[in-house]
Amino acid sequence: QPPSGLLRLRAAVLHHFLPCDKSIFGMLKDPVYLGFLAVTLFPFFSARVLFYAFILLLLWASPDQVDEYQLVCFILSAKGMQFLTSGM
Repeated sequence: QPPSGLLRLRAAVLHHFLPCDKSIFGMLKDPVYLGFLAVTLFPFFSARVLFYAFILLLLWASPDQVDEYQLVCFILSAKGMQFLTSGM
């Protein structure tokens, strides 16, 4: 069992980046989400890759099963940002 401080960090980061109770309009009003979005839109110096690796590590470090909704949102977000930042 990871320390409770790490679980709180995990919960806070995942709730801001992959919330299950907010629409896209609610997420765009969240300044923490906008900071995360800015990191994912920055294609240089592997910032996007490191950020998504960190999010995947947080999803994997769950004390119970990985939430399927957050995992699907993670995959769609990662592939969408990959297309927007390096596919055009």
